[in-house]
Amino acid sequence: MESKEIRETIRRINTVGNSGPGKNQLQERLFYLLTKNLKNYPEHIDTYYQLFLLYVNVLRDYEEAMKTAMKCYKCHNDQISIILWSSIEEVYRGGIDKKLVEMIRSVPNDSPYLDIFLFYESMYLKSNGLPYEEKLKEVIVLNNSFVQAYIELSKIFKSDSNQAHQYIRVAISKMTLYTGDSYDFFDLDLYFREVIYLNSVSKYQLEYFESLVKE
Repeated sequence: MESKEIRETIRRINTVGNSGPGKNQLQERLFYLLTKNLKNYPEHIDTYYQLFLLYVNVLRDYEEAMKTAMKCYKCHNDQISIILWSSIEEVYRGGIDKKLVEMIRSVPNDSPYLDIFLFYESMYLKSNGLPYEEKLKEVIVLNNSFVQAYIELSKIFKSDSNQAHQYIRVAISKMTLYTGDSYDFFDLDLYFREVIYLNSVSKYQLEYFESLVKE
């Protein structure tokens, strides 16, 4: 069970942000609370997710974030941990490796996250010089709002600007501009939308993608 102090500390970190007064003390306090909670209650899977998000969004320690996802998977054998682990490997560590892609491929076809697993498998194929276009197309059949899959498809057609622009325009149509006054560093759904799906974007990201299709 999440303690009241954990919830309050998270609220205060979200209020202060990454540059406000007292941020270091709040971050240290939350790290202590989360690690203590995991030591006493390792069955609390949400605490693993909170610690992962603390490492990624607040501390910017991607190695420890990956280790947290791996520990969570070892303890709970859950699919979200594989996704979090994969996201770190893909975005910050140079790509999915063979061991991880074998885990991804072992996920049942009825997984509610099959679109994400197929996407990461396609990125493994891409990084190893193997055909991956059809795998990306499977992704958008399963989830026609998977923005990052459209962006990757557009890269395949760099020599065909019309086709590339078509994919980018579809991607832009699926994007939501993040305009909130505050930011929730510990919202797992938001992490999925920003890092994995790329549905939630900043003004600068949106302007960049729009610039790619300007005549």
